[in-house]
Amino acid sequence: MILAIWSSRLLVAAVFAVAAWGKLSDRAAARHALRDFGVPDRFVVAAGWALPAVELGIAAAMLPSATAVPACGAALVLLAIFTGAIAEQLRLGRRPSCSCFGSVSSDPIGPWTLVRNAAIAVLIVAALWGSWLHDDVVESLPVERAVGLAAIVVLAAIQVRQAVTVQALRREVEDLRDPRAKPEGLPIGTLAPDFELPGIDGRRGSLRALLAAGRPVALLFVHPGCGPCQSLIGELGQWRDRWHETLVVMPIGSGDHDANTAWAREHGVGEMLVQDGSEVAARYRLRGVPMAVLLDARGRVAAPPARGPAEVREFFDHPTRVPVRT
Repeated sequence: MILAIWSSRLLVAAVFAVAAWGKLSDRAAARHALRDFGVPDRFVVAAGWALPAVELGIAAAMLPSATAVPACGAALVLLAIFTGAIAEQLRLGRRPSCSCFGSVSSDPIGPWTLVRNAAIAVLIVAALWGSWLHDDVVESLPVERAVGLAAIVVLAAIQVRQAVTVQALRREVEDLRDPRAKPEGLPIGTLAPDFELPGIDGRRGSLRALLAAGRPVALLFVHPGCGPCQSLIGELGQWRDRWHETLVVMPIGSGDHDANTAWAREHGVGEMLVQDGSEVAARYRLRGVPMAVLLDARGRVAAPPARGPAEVREFFDHPTRVPVRT
C-alpha cells in the first residue's frame, strides 16, 4: 500500500514535470500549440510561461504529504481543461499538434489523446485517494526509501523523454528521405509555426515580430552552399524594394552562423535569420532549398510553397497573384 501510494504520486509528479520541461525547452512549439487551441495572441507569451510554471508547481507539491491532496485536485482541474480543449478541437474537425510534452509530442491530436488523458486522470485519482485516506501510512515510509523512489521515477522520466525524442527525430529523418511520407508544405489556412532565430546583425528575430508590421510575410529558405540559392540571393534586394509596402520578405539561412553572415553581406542581403540545421523548415514541412512560403497577415499559410529557382522567381515576381488571406 505504501509503495503503491508513493508510486502513484511520484508518477503524477513526473508526468507534470516532463510536460513543463518540454514546454520550456521548446517555447516556440508551445506558443504555436496555444495559438492553435484558440488562445488570443496577446495572451500567448504569458500563457507560455504560466502553464509550465503551474505544472512545475503541481509536480513539486505532489511530493510532500501536506500538499499532495490539493496538488492532486489542481492536477485534475488542469487535466480537465486540457481534455475539454482537445475534445472541442476534435468536435470542430480540427487536429492541431498538442505539444503537451514539447516538440517531441507534435503529432496531431486524436481519440488516442483523450485515452491518454483518461489514463493520466486514473493515476491522479489513485494518488488522491491514497493521499487522502492513507496519509498516515505514507508518512511512515522511511526517508531513504522515499528518496530512492523519487530518484527512480525521475530517471525513468528522463529516459522516456529521451527515447521519445529519438523516435521523433527518426520520424523526421524518414520524412525527409521519403518525400511521399508527408505532402510538402503545410495546408493552406494552417497557423504557421512560430520561431525565434538569431539574425546576422546580432539580434534575434521571430515570426511574431515579422507579423507585427501587419503585412503578409514571405519566408525564403536558402543555404550558402546551394548553387540555385547563389543565383537567387542577388535578386533578393530587388524583391524587397519592389514589395516593401505590401510584403515582408525574410530569408532564413541554415548551417554555420558565421558562414551565413559572410555570404549575406557579400551579396548585400540585409536582414537575415539563421537556423542551425533545418528545424524551422521541418516544421513547415519543407525539404531542400531554395524554398519560399507565403503567410498572410494573420500568420496563416496562404499558398503552396514555391520550390526551386524558377518557382521562387515566379513567386517574387508576382506575389500579388497568390491569394493572400488577410
